[in-house]
Amino acid sequence: MVKGHRPFTMCWDRCTVKTENIHSIDPPPARLDPQLDQPTHKPALGDERHQRSVIFETPPLDHIRFNKLEKSNARSQDMAGQIRNVHETMAAIDGHLQKMQSQLAGIVKMYPPYPPESSERIEALRQFSALRNMIDRLATPAGADDMHKILGDADLNPNAGDWQMPGVNPSGQRHIRHQPVHSGKSGLDLPEPGLNGTDDQLSRLFDRTTTARQVLLERRRAFISDANRLITTMS
Repeated sequence: MVKGHRPFTMCWDRCTVKTENIHSIDPPPARLDPQLDQPTHKPALGDERHQRSVIFETPPLDHIRFNKLEKSNARSQDMAGQIRNVHETMAAIDGHLQKMQSQLAGIVKMYPPYPPESSERIEALRQFSALRNMIDRLATPAGADDMHKILGDADLNPNAGDWQMPGVNPSGQRHIRHQPVHSGKSGLDLPEPGLNGTDDQLSRLFDRTTTARQVLLERRRAFISDANRLITTMS
């Protein structure tokens, strides 16, 4: 092991998000992801008017209006539970993406870099692959009526796709659009790195994890929009 570097570790348990924080989908700050969480421009010193106009953090996103469903009938409460579950799953996937960035950063941003045959490099790539597999498991729907179907890969799972509320007109507003967040090309587009990737290949993959977080954020926003539209039709 290279002096000064800590061994890579990870938790194999399924990621969960506390329900107290479910009202917001703002991603936590990511030190390795300046494109998502840092400003692209800083004002000149002394220009106080300009400083007040610049936003230095990701603006807060729309909230899901659970309170309109949770005090209603049993069917509405079940719907709130499904929406909350998808919301938490998307947050868990974002956490996995940040860990994947961390694993790759330990390879591509280290100088001198770990040699290809080093145990540290191989372990980091194994951890990356394990997190990628966790994302795919989280995005797999349990059945045709499971709202999780909006997260899955329609090319691999016939249950994946748009979710429609059972027993209502398919042409109505009570549906949620497909927002795939699996690791495949139609989702977050994160290929399997294997254990023999070059530094250049892994550097490009690191950049793709940043893009994947941006894609996930956009699809979470679209999901919240659909969820609130559905809640409005039921309240």
